[in-house]
Amino acid sequence: MEEEFSGEFGGYSDPYLSLFVPGRICLFGEHTDWSGAFRRFNSSIAVGSTIVSGTNQGLFARVRKHSSKLIVHSFLPSNLNPDDFCFNDESDRSYTITKTGDHRLTLEAEMESASLKAIAVKGGFFSYAAGVACKILTDYKVSGLEVDNYKSTLPVAKGLSSSAAVCVLMARAFNRVFELKGTTRFEMEYAYSGENLTPSRCGRMDQACAFGQRPTVLTYDADDLDVKEISVGKPLHYLLVDLAFPGKSTTQILQGLQSAFPFPQDDTQRAAHHLFGAFNLGICERAIEALRVGDAAQLGLLMVEAQREFQSKAQPLCPAQLTMNLANKVLNHPPLQPLIFGGKGVGSQGDGTVQFLCKSEKDRDSVASVISRDFPSMTSLPLTLEPTGKIRKAVILAAGFGNNHYPATAAISIVFFPIVSEGVTKPALLLHVEELDEAGVEEIAIVCQPGDVAAIRALFHNKLSAQNFSKLGPSQKAFAKRLKMLGLKVKIIVQDKQEGMGHAVLCAKEFCNDEPFLLVIAHHLMKSTCEKKRNCFEQLLNAFDDAGGVDTIAVRRVSSDCVSKYGVARCSTYLEPPNLKPMKVTMMKEKPSSAFASENLRTPNLSPDTFLSFFGLYALKPHVFPTIKAHLDSNVRSENGTFNLTDALVTLNKQVSQVSQVNAIEIKGNRYDLTMPEKYVEAVQVMSSSS
Repeated sequence: MEEEFSGEFGGYSDPYLSLFVPGRICLFGEHTDWSGAFRRFNSSIAVGSTIVSGTNQGLFARVRKHSSKLIVHSFLPSNLNPDDFCFNDESDRSYTITKTGDHRLTLEAEMESASLKAIAVKGGFFSYAAGVACKILTDYKVSGLEVDNYKSTLPVAKGLSSSAAVCVLMARAFNRVFELKGTTRFEMEYAYSGENLTPSRCGRMDQACAFGQRPTVLTYDADDLDVKEISVGKPLHYLLVDLAFPGKSTTQILQGLQSAFPFPQDDTQRAAHHLFGAFNLGICERAIEALRVGDAAQLGLLMVEAQREFQSKAQPLCPAQLTMNLANKVLNHPPLQPLIFGGKGVGSQGDGTVQFLCKSEKDRDSVASVISRDFPSMTSLPLTLEPTGKIRKAVILAAGFGNNHYPATAAISIVFFPIVSEGVTKPALLLHVEELDEAGVEEIAIVCQPGDVAAIRALFHNKLSAQNFSKLGPSQKAFAKRLKMLGLKVKIIVQDKQEGMGHAVLCAKEFCNDEPFLLVIAHHLMKSTCEKKRNCFEQLLNAFDDAGGVDTIAVRRVSSDCVSKYGVARCSTYLEPPNLKPMKVTMMKEKPSSAFASENLRTPNLSPDTFLSFFGLYALKPHVFPTIKAHLDSNVRSENGTFNLTDALVTLNKQVSQVSQVNAIEIKGNRYDLTMPEKYVEAVQVMSSSS
C-alpha cells in the first residue's frame, strides 16, 4: 500500500511516501532455492520449486529524498540491546549509528559506494539497508534517501524473512522516490543482490515478499529464476505459530542439508536429492492446482505429506536440529486436529515456526486460543490468502498485417511505425507498454506474428552493442536502461496463424493463468483527455474494479458513417460524462452496416446518428477463454471467416437471462486507428505537438 502525506518527518515538513512490505512464508518447497542453485555444478539435480506468500505482518515506513546521505531510523527488536549496535568513531566519519530513543536507532551514512559496502559487509542491524543502497548507487545516479521504519509487526528470526523484507523495502523506496520505473521483479533482484553483500547470504526465495500477499511459484535452475503468480480459488485461513524455542539454528540446518550437495555420496544423501527434487516438484504441482481451485482439504493433506517426507529424508542429515520434538508436539496436538486440514513447518524447518491450514476463520481463532492456553510462551500470527480479483496482466494484440499501409508493412509491422512522444522517437507498440506500466500493470504479453519476434526482442530484451550504445547521448542511454526495466514485464507469444482476434486472445490463455486481464489492440493508439491525468488504461482498470470485476469494454461515440469500421455496442441507456459510469451492454456487432446499426444498435439518450463503438480496449475475466475455445471447436466463425472476440462476448452476455454480463464505459480520450494512413498522420501530429 502507498500513500502520500505531508507532515513532520525527521524534523522537516516535506512530503513523503508511506510504504508497507510484508514478511514471507514458504508454503511448500523449503530449501529448494539453494538446492536448485547447485545445478551450476551438477546438472542431474532437479530444478528447485517453492510456493511462497506474503504475510499479514510486515514493515511500515515513511521515505523521501535526501540531498547526500542514507539515513535510516528504525526500532530494534525488544530482545536486542541498542547499545550493542551504536557506532560513532572519530577516525571514521563516513557513518554513524546512534541511539535516538527507547530501542530506536538511526544510521547516517554518506551516499558513497565504499562506505555503504563496508557497512553491509560488516553485518549488523543496518547492513541490509546499506547493501541495497550500495547496489542501487552502482547503477543509478541517486542523491540520498531518508527512511523511517516507524513500525514493524514482523517477528525477527522466525522463518518469515524479516531481513529480506528490509531489503525489499529499501529497493522499493529507491524505486518509488527516484521514479526508477522498476518492476516488482526489479525490486526483488536489487533486494537479493543487496542482501548478498551482507554476511546473511540469503536464498533467492526470501525476496518473494516483494509480490505482497499473492501466492507465487519460484523456480530455480542454477542462476536462473522464474517467477509465476498463482490465483487462489477460495479464501484460505492459515495460522503461523512461533514456537519460541531459543535453540533453533538455521546455520546448522543448512550445513547439514547442504553436505549432500552437489554430489551425493551415500543413500542418505541421495534421499535428500529425491526430497528436494522429484518429490518436491510433484507435491508443488499438486499444491498449485489445489490453490487455484481453493481446495483447502487437499492442501492440508499435502502439507501433512510434505512434512512427513521432510522429516524422514532430511532428519538424518541434521538430527540435532531436525528431530523437531517441539514442532511435532504442536502439529499433532489432539485438541487442534478437528479444527485444521493440516500443518507443517516453516522456513528452514526445525523448532522455529509451524503453519496450520484451518477449516474456517472461526476455527483459526479457536486454534489460536488453544495455542495460547496450552503453549503460553508461543505466539500466533494469522494469514488469509484471498482470491485474486484485480487486473495485473495485459495482453497486446500485435499480429495484424496493416494492408492499408502496404508496401510499408511488407518491411515493418504497423506496430513499429515511429511516433514522436515526449521528444523521443518511439515505436507505436512502446507507447502502449509505457502507459500500461504507468497504470500499474505488472506483466505484459505481446501476441505477434513469427516475423516480428526478433524486432520485439531487439526493443525490449536485447542489449545494444557497445559500439551503438556509445553513440547515444546521456538521455538516450538513460532511456536504454528504462527499456531494459520495461522488458522485465514483457513476454512474447507467437500467433502462428492469423485466424482472427478471438484466436489471438486464446493464444494468451496460459499467460493469463485464470486471472482477469486487460486486452489492448496494438494498432489503436490512445490519447487520454482525462482531467485527472489518468491514461486510458487506468480509466478502464478503475471502472472494472468499481464494478466488482464485470467484463468491461471501452467505447467512444462515433457517427453513423463510421460504424462499419469498428465493433458497435448497444447499451441500456447512455450515461453522459464527466463520470465514468458503467453502462449495461445489451447487444454487440462487429463492423455492422449503417442500416443494421440504425435498426438494432441505437442506445437510448444518444442522438439518432451517434453510436458507441469499441475503443480497442477491454477488461476481461478468464471465463472468456473457454467460450472462445468452444467457438473454435465448433467452428463458429464470423462473417469474414475468422474467430471473433465479439462473438464470444455476445455468447457470454446471453448466458444469464436479462442480466448483462458485459459493461461499457466511455473513455475520456481519443483513438487513432493506425491501420488508416490519414489517422496515422494525425496521431503523429497530435503526439508530437503534445510532447
